[in-house]
Amino acid sequence: MWRSVTRARPVLPLCSLPSAPPVPPPRPFISRVRRFSQLQHFQEKHQPPSEPQPRQTVLPWEDEVREGSFRWDDYNVCIVGAGPAGFYTAKYLLKKEEMMQIDIIEKLPMPGGLVRYGVAPDHPEVKNVMNDFEEVMNNPRVRYFGNIELQKEVGINQLREWYHVVVLAYGCQKDKMLGLDGEDLEGVLSARRFVFWYNGHPEAFSVQPDLTSSEEAVVIGHGNVALDCARVLTRKISELEKTDISDLAESALRQSAIRWVHVVGRRGVVQAAWTNKELRELTQLDGVLPIVDPAEYEANMNDASKKEMEGNRGKQRMMPIIETMMKNWDRREITDKKIIQLRFLTSPVRITPHAAEPWRADGIELRRNRLEGEPGRQRAVPLDGPDAEPEYVQSNLIIKSVGFKHDAVPGLILSEEDGSVCHHEGRVELAYQSPFQIIGGLYVAGWLKRGPKGVIASNIPDAMETANTILKDLWARERIYISFRSKGREGVVEKVVEDLRIPRRIVTDKDYFQTKNEEIRRGIERGKTASKFLRIKDMIQFLDKSYRDVLDKEQKEISVRSLLIHGTTPLLTRNQRAPEGALLLTSGSELDEIINTERPYNPSSIDGKDGVLLPVQYREFAIRQRSEYIGLGYMLGMCVFIYYCMYRIHVSGDPGRPDEKWI
Repeated sequence: MWRSVTRARPVLPLCSLPSAPPVPPPRPFISRVRRFSQLQHFQEKHQPPSEPQPRQTVLPWEDEVREGSFRWDDYNVCIVGAGPAGFYTAKYLLKKEEMMQIDIIEKLPMPGGLVRYGVAPDHPEVKNVMNDFEEVMNNPRVRYFGNIELQKEVGINQLREWYHVVVLAYGCQKDKMLGLDGEDLEGVLSARRFVFWYNGHPEAFSVQPDLTSSEEAVVIGHGNVALDCARVLTRKISELEKTDISDLAESALRQSAIRWVHVVGRRGVVQAAWTNKELRELTQLDGVLPIVDPAEYEANMNDASKKEMEGNRGKQRMMPIIETMMKNWDRREITDKKIIQLRFLTSPVRITPHAAEPWRADGIELRRNRLEGEPGRQRAVPLDGPDAEPEYVQSNLIIKSVGFKHDAVPGLILSEEDGSVCHHEGRVELAYQSPFQIIGGLYVAGWLKRGPKGVIASNIPDAMETANTILKDLWARERIYISFRSKGREGVVEKVVEDLRIPRRIVTDKDYFQTKNEEIRRGIERGKTASKFLRIKDMIQFLDKSYRDVLDKEQKEISVRSLLIHGTTPLLTRNQRAPEGALLLTSGSELDEIINTERPYNPSSIDGKDGVLLPVQYREFAIRQRSEYIGLGYMLGMCVFIYYCMYRIHVSGDPGRPDEKWI
């Protein structure tokens, strides 16, 4: 292992990257020979794939890269975001490269991302994927650090200084806006905030949706998240209370007056983004009647929509489910069940405020649409004439499920089509010039890479591509993409905390498992699968208290063990007063009970007790100690005997014949 010493050069910010790489200085012949021999040995060992396609590269430190100024013993990788994309990327990097050392940092204390805070509580089978993520966290080559926020406590440029590779996988943090009047009124929530609310996300602790003022709710959007919101609003509380739903959401839903949920979409059933599995589940809910207006269905099934459906087997399998909902249409007035109505060719126009309380929403105005355009490219156009009469729905809860968008990161360009970061097979690119320029050592995965779409399983092929790209660049002969300026993996978090003066407690993987176990314990007490911490403050207080309890327990164990070891009175007879410092133990298991419980331990409290033995553990320990001493003495005696015999042989030649000299 070797490391060449080169001239230190700072990493330039992303915004100030030059348009072309600098010309490397001339290298001496010996340096070239050393670099070639090391590269040849490394390539033979790892059998690298074909070299990546040559592309224009932005590397302010290219002269250092070509001199081989990096550590050869491991690769230090930082993944920003502990959601599905980040964990899957780490999983495939660890699987294909033994020299990989990975640090995962997350804005929230708990990992999981949308698996923990986005999956509906009545879908526990989907959350089982956390078992795979926990296997990654248990890998000794992986470290997890929660409660660290990118661009606030630590920036991308600093991470690029500390790590060879930085992978951005933190997803979308903002909501798309509809641009309607009254969109900012109280009672108008994004689906992201509503889902965070019933899943116990710390950012949604202050969210208080009004579920008691009206019997109708409106969900705008035709995706799986919209169906999740409608299902949670109408499912029986006796079924939800057994899940890991937020305690605040459970209490609010128990008092809910909502009986009718409108799921509104501007286009037709063929263009809907939900999956058949989610749609079919609505027909299986106990106490819920899903309906579709046959007139709306006929209006959206034009010739172009029928052609779209011809080559799509998934859409064809959806039609029987929709037909079942249309058959329920006539039962809507006589049923006592809650109703979920799927609305097609309907767009929101504006949200009206309450007359007496103008700061909160009172209803929403809807308009009818028609479809125009070629198959696969149809758009919604407002109706004209008498059919264009707007419809008004009175509701104090309006949920917008129209998608997410990314936070702008300085120096990174987002695509106008899907909002993803400009990249080539996961390598971050700049669109300042044409052709695109690659930023060395910076990669993307998940929604940042492909846009806010897809399900959890969509991250698997996405992460595999990014991991393969990273490994190609690590194994490539020229190594032109990797920022080999890592200062080493050890001490990175300490540097973040000390140098940047972060006023937060860093949460580790050990803290995560401890918090998870506590949430499960609290949930079992309440008849649930888990009861989540709803505030970061409460979670940190629990971890700090647990840390202090561990120290107290260790100190208690040391005190008890020390008393047993150094105790002087093994037995107490009846009416005999205990000596000072003795310990009261009445059974063989009481030692562990004292250590493992919160029962206070006071040795002086046993004075005046009758018929107490001190204790059986002491005698067992004494016997064990004597056995160890006997064994040690026996071994020492054997060593002395063997040494004596060898000495006699050396001096006399034969211990049995002392007269003959041994040569």
